Amino acid sequence: MPVPSNPVPDEVYPSSSQDGQAIPLAVVRPLWSFEGELAAGATVGVELPLDVNLVSFYSESSRGTLSFEGGSFIFLPGVMYELALPKEVSVTVRADSEFFFNVLVKWGQLRNEGAYYAS
Repeated sequence: MPVPSNPVPDEVYPSSSQDGQAIPLAVVRPLWSFEGELAAGATVGVELPLDVNLVSFYSESSRGTLSFEGGSFIFLPGVMYELALPKEVSVTVRADSEFFFNVLVKWGQLRNEGAYYAS
């Protein structure tokens, strides 16, 4: 079985600053969010806004699986994950839990913000 190609575009993760220090994800701007609640063993499909999304994902009280075309990801409760995910994702939890998606604007899109405003 061939390995699927990686559709992740350039600049998905924040760039380094001029002195080479990493810029934390906390400085990127949220674009979209989704909050869901699932019963144990349930699965729900979530349609994210972009074809490829830089996402922070959090499950409050259950481990589970994020499934998407070409792969899956096992998550643990109480851990914030930063992931590059496709448009269509399914969430399955093992116990009752709330979960949260935040889609973040890529750092490359913030570089020129405000550059074209007239003074």
